[in-house]
Amino acid sequence: MTGVDAPAAYHGSGFRPRADHHAREIEDGEHWTPVGADTEWRPLRHALLIKPDVSWPDPADWNAIQYLEPVDFRRLAAEIDAYADGLRAVGVRVTVAAPRPRTTRPLYNVVFARDQLLATPEGVVVARMGSEPRAGEELSVLRILAELGAPVLRAISGDAVFEGADGLWLRPDRLLVGTGNRTNRSGLEILRRTMAEQAVEVYEVPLPSSVQHLLGMVQFVGAHDVVVRAEICPPVLPQLLRQAGLTVHRWPEHPEVSRGQGMNFVVVDHMRVVMLADRPWVRRALADIGVEVVHEVHADELLKAAGGLACATAVLRRDRLRSENDQGGTFNG
Repeated sequence: MTGVDAPAAYHGSGFRPRADHHAREIEDGEHWTPVGADTEWRPLRHALLIKPDVSWPDPADWNAIQYLEPVDFRRLAAEIDAYADGLRAVGVRVTVAAPRPRTTRPLYNVVFARDQLLATPEGVVVARMGSEPRAGEELSVLRILAELGAPVLRAISGDAVFEGADGLWLRPDRLLVGTGNRTNRSGLEILRRTMAEQAVEVYEVPLPSSVQHLLGMVQFVGAHDVVVRAEICPPVLPQLLRQAGLTVHRWPEHPEVSRGQGMNFVVVDHMRVVMLADRPWVRRALADIGVEVVHEVHADELLKAAGGLACATAVLRRDRLRSENDQGGTFNG
């Protein structure tokens, strides 16, 4: 059967080729739940938080699961619920999910959802965690994303490891990737190939062993402003930031930063953040550069688990800076 008399099943009359770009289909929302980001500071529209299972048993060794102190999982779950309410109060859609493990082994670190994925304009890159205690979180987040209807662009594989908090948008056509203990060179190269398909260049930032992720060393608070931990960041980082036209605010290793996770705040919009409560030095430092604190959160149990608010917050969607009509092009902003 050929020609105009053929049915649509055989590409005749009525057959409609798929014409739209994948990124525009995501934005449209008919086939997929809209996800994606190309900055760290545009309005946060959808965040994913993962609560602990309150029935988890205490581990035999808290250090072995990468916690700093014993944690009360019931209190930690309550903290995450309260944090979710705070985000909703400032206009963010929040999905609070339960772990989706394959086995009964507790995924103690699954609450740090930011590490598990990177949102891009064409879908989510699912991480491959860099430490053995976190193996298995990948399937958990894949199940959550499937339930949400969020498109998965790829999952990191092979001998590569990559954690989402090591990937930060410098600008819509440039992604910074921290390499070290959580993200290796194989993970970096997979991201380079993946992001090249979206006309995005990947720049490596080697990390000191004293930080877990790139996110623990730098925060983009607005279109033109970025905060760095001046005493521990490698020279290449402020160099890249200044080359991108950003004003770099250098913070010292104040106790609220070095021990209190004070820089582990969440940017909900240009120069607007949600931060940990009882961090007066950080609040003043933010005010000095024009950043508004729109909400404060108590998260003592989360800190005992060796993370903060940003670590617990997987960004599923921010308003994009590069138009979906520019897919495959070069950002000129």
